[in-house]
Amino acid sequence: MKKRIITGLVALTSMVSSAAAQDIYRTAANVPMVQLNNGILMPQFGPGTFFQPSDSVCEQSCLTALKAGYRHIDTAHAYNDEAGGGRAVKESGIPREEIWITSKLWPTEYGEGKTLKAIDEMLGRLQLDYIDLLYVHQPVGDFVGAWKDMEKAVAMGKVRVLGISNFDASDEVFDKIMRESVVKPAVLQMECHPYAQRLAMREKAKRYGIYVTSWFPLGGAMSKGALLKEERFFNMSLEENERAYLGNMQIPAERK
Repeated sequence: MKKRIITGLVALTSMVSSAAAQDIYRTAANVPMVQLNNGILMPQFGPGTFFQPSDSVCEQSCLTALKAGYRHIDTAHAYNDEAGGGRAVKESGIPREEIWITSKLWPTEYGEGKTLKAIDEMLGRLQLDYIDLLYVHQPVGDFVGAWKDMEKAVAMGKVRVLGISNFDASDEVFDKIMRESVVKPAVLQMECHPYAQRLAMREKAKRYGIYVTSWFPLGGAMSKGALLKEERFFNMSLEENERAYLGNMQIPAERK
């Protein structure tokens, strides 16, 4: 069973539209990378820190992941464990530029003139000089105002890449951020796995060159492991898995 699960995880990391970048670019720890629509390379998979029982547990789990070769940590203000992730980065001894840090702003932090302060506070919690990828976590409230401040943060070198989380909620919110933004989203994060394939939204994101990242790529805790019990996946060869599985950036432990 253990071997089968590992095979499934490996197969989930394939992405057809980024095959060229995937073949060429890898991190120093041999993690495949994808090239975003702004030319920046992002490690293709990594652990999410949602629902960690404590900040110290998050620190240890992130440190373990980094030692195991992961180079992408996905956290959020709402998870209340950013500080633990930041400490793990420092304790790992791995050069900062080799680790990709993703975080997310909560709607209470949205608003032009307000979000920039929230970003500074986030950097303080993480004890970092910059964030690699910053999302607006939910498409509610003044997310356009937040985006304007996020664009300023990019210009100031505090953030490298901007993304939208859960903007598959409706065409209205997706179209609004695309219409109102100057710096376009490079990444869309949403629930995506073989039981929720989101084909229409993935195709829409593709038209804008937006890379899709998946939370719950293995179906999540609420599925009670149903995906891992699917005989159709176990009976495939690795090559068949790579063609058949959803090919998005994976956040295995995430739920939003």
